Amino acid sequence: MANPKVVAVDQDPLGAHGALVRSDGWYHVLAKPLEGGDRAIALFNESDRAAVITTELGRGRHRVEELWSGAVASTTGRLSAQVPAHAALLYRVRAGGEPAPPLVTFEADPPRSLGEDRPSVLDPGKTGEIVTRVVNTGATARLRDVEVVASAPPGWRAAASTPTRTGRLDGGESFTVRWAVTPPATAAPGTYELVFSQGGQRAVAVVMVARAPGSGRTYLSDLAWVSAKNYLGPVEKDTSNGEKAAGDGRPITIGGVTYAKGLGAHAPAEIEFYAAGRCSAVEFQAGIDDEVGSAGSAGFEVWADGGRVAYSGVLTGDMPARKVTASVAGARFVRLVVTNGGDNATSDHADFADVAITCR
Repeated sequence: MANPKVVAVDQDPLGAHGALVRSDGWYHVLAKPLEGGDRAIALFNESDRAAVITTELGRGRHRVEELWSGAVASTTGRLSAQVPAHAALLYRVRAGGEPAPPLVTFEADPPRSLGEDRPSVLDPGKTGEIVTRVVNTGATARLRDVEVVASAPPGWRAAASTPTRTGRLDGGESFTVRWAVTPPATAAPGTYELVFSQGGQRAVAVVMVARAPGSGRTYLSDLAWVSAKNYLGPVEKDTSNGEKAAGDGRPITIGGVTYAKGLGAHAPAEIEFYAAGRCSAVEFQAGIDDEVGSAGSAGFEVWADGGRVAYSGVLTGDMPARKVTASVAGARFVRLVVTNGGDNATSDHADFADVAITCR
């Protein structure tokens, strides 16, 4: 609202609507013709991870102005930028235009495959690799003396394992730096930002710190989850869901059988754990907790990365626990999902009783 150049796009006298140029899963390009022949182009990233989004502008030289920052560059026909997670970049594009530096695409921690939607994961105290890449996308002039600098959170180490500087970068060429990054052994689970800079540009890598399960069989209620969503109140460890307040659950009980370990949820719910590709199986007793009597219904699922690998079927409050076993071999993330059984969420107190994961 306070950016007059953005307002000018919205209030352009031509009055044309924007249109979808292309969509690739979570990544979208929208374009709007403007009075005088300019175009407004939005690069929109719906995913949970920063990603480079690219669109072709047509033949010839173009002036591109990024309207959030006001940065102006030139390109021979391609517009490309790393867009943060759940964010958009807005450009005003003009054919020809006055001379400007070449458009540079600067990215940190690029996804290994299209559609990868989770941050890179580092174990506390262990070294992992983060990559940065500079591309002379505009190709209207040679880039000289390109240097990338890293900034890490306090207590972290980020050391380049390849050269951080190159003397020249011709049109279309890229320059990659590999960084050995180590979070402190005491780093709490969560997400952190690593900031890289070059030539006045910044690229941010959002990385997750998570500890993989140890070898053998481990109760998931003894591990820290990566994320948890629950319909009513928090997911509870080793008790039923209870009501809305944290810690108000009771001993997990299904069909008159009490379990000392497990996760108490209220459907719909999702609980995700980091498995690091080292685990083979998840097993648990699924059921509606006795605290709601015969009411409630839910379906229990296990997901390994992007695919569902087990489903209990719909269970109701008057049914005994049902054992669920799922193969999660090779999965980086394991997600427990409980649905509301197809009716509503009333009384859907869903227990993952004795839920455990086996890893090497």
